[in-house]
Amino acid sequence: MKFKIFSLLFIVLAIGITSCSKDLDNILREHYKARGGNEITKVTSVYAEGQSMSMMMAMPFRMNFILPSKLRYDFVVMGKEGSSIFNEDRIWMVQDSNVTEVPAEFVAENKRDMAYQIKIFKSDLIDFYLKNQGKIEYLGKDTLDKAEYFKIRLVKDSTEAEFMIDTKTYLEHKITYKRTVGKKIVIEKVKFDNFKKEGNLMLPHSVSVSVSTAEEMPKAPSSLTFQKFEINKKIDANIFQPPTYNKQPENQVKK
Repeated sequence: MKFKIFSLLFIVLAIGITSCSKDLDNILREHYKARGGNEITKVTSVYAEGQSMSMMMAMPFRMNFILPSKLRYDFVVMGKEGSSIFNEDRIWMVQDSNVTEVPAEFVAENKRDMAYQIKIFKSDLIDFYLKNQGKIEYLGKDTLDKAEYFKIRLVKDSTEAEFMIDTKTYLEHKITYKRTVGKKIVIEKVKFDNFKKEGNLMLPHSVSVSVSTAEEMPKAPSSLTFQKFEINKKIDANIFQPPTYNKQPENQVKK
């Protein structure tokens, strides 16, 4: 009798696990299709422009990406032009004709910030779907602002991410990241809104990010509003080198 009871319990659990696995596989597949499907893997470069809002200041910006590890972010703040340049494992900050290279011990943290920009085009869930890297778990459904979402947890490279995927569109709405920095647990919340078709891709045109720790209240979120995208635009690789200022700086943002 015990053997039969345990066998029945095992069958019930197995059915439940298989069902969750099928649900997760379907969500990942539909999310991949909703974002652009195989067209995502064809993206090699992206140009974007828009406006960011941080600390109550609006800043026009331009972004040039050569995926996966080159990014130039040009901006204007309080009438002054600046740039952040990411080139593989080197990063430079440019302001008022002064060029400062980020020390090696801070490169990893800054590259993590760059990774958020890349997630606009290819999320961690898409990376998992394509490469099967990390540990993933389907958490069921939840409701936020009267809308229903699938909840998925992904753990990769010591970072835990919880995704909320719209049950109707299969597009991500909110991602909560948790990671340990020193002795603190840092919580980063990223929200995606206003998805629009750009070529064969579906891209968010509004992104907000808030950062807090387990001991601190969240800071006021910063946001990006995109007004233009150009997918696979030809980008001059020389713009990912620090300027010398012996000539007019390239790639300036219009004031």
